[in-house]
Amino acid sequence: TNIENLLFELVSPIVASALETEITNTINNWEPRAQLQAVRVSVNPDGNSYNATVSFFVINQTLPTTITVLLERTR
Repeated sequence: TNIENLLFELVSPIVASALETEITNTINNWEPRAQLQAVRVSVNPDGNSYNATVSFFVINQTLPTTITVLLERTR
């Protein structure tokens, strides 16, 4: 995926949108047990990072699962 490369770009809403698309495509392509509900990426300019929130249903489960992770570049 292009996620790692995007994290080395300047922090901006445009990159946040590209991250949403990459995360969505990655989950849809590589995790057949998840039925994706939403992906939201918000900019954290002070921390030079992004907060990514992913909501999904696990196949055969009735309640959605939501996780939030901090995305930042590492050297």
